Amino acid sequence: MDTSHRTQSASSLVHEYLARNDSLGYFAGGPRSNDDWLMAIAECPGHQGGTDVVALVVDRVVNSISAGRDTARFQVRAQAIGLLEPTDSTGMRFVARRHQFIDTVTAVNTPFGWRLSGQVGELAMRPASAIAVFHLGPEEQARIDSALAAAPSGSRP
Repeated sequence: MDTSHRTQSASSLVHEYLARNDSLGYFAGGPRSNDDWLMAIAECPGHQGGTDVVALVVDRVVNSISAGRDTARFQVRAQAIGLLEPTDSTGMRFVARRHQFIDTVTAVNTPFGWRLSGQVGELAMRPASAIAVFHLGPEEQARIDSALAAAPSGSRP
């Protein structure tokens, strides 16, 4: 087990994971340090899974479900305006589909600090991050802008 990243708080670990998820560094050729970090904070890195689809979120809330000395569970609720899906030849395309999703993230306390356990939820990022990371063209950006404009005013970034 990698001991280079010692996290003292389950909550701070989950929040940092979500922030790094938003930057998508470890999924889209971002900084190698993000990839190394994810492998270090996973209880079992081989069970992280993966996906080619990214939900674009405009609002995200994290609530503690339970917290003990050795295990903590968090509910992550997000409002999405749509999905980025891979295409055969042009990279990613945006499909407008407003939806809410709820994931549960579990952290376990090990002798090496808190680690994420099992699957860590749907891949999600903010629209501006997606545009920058995936180098989306004007058509896809216009689709995202249209979906943002149609989102309820309290959920727009």
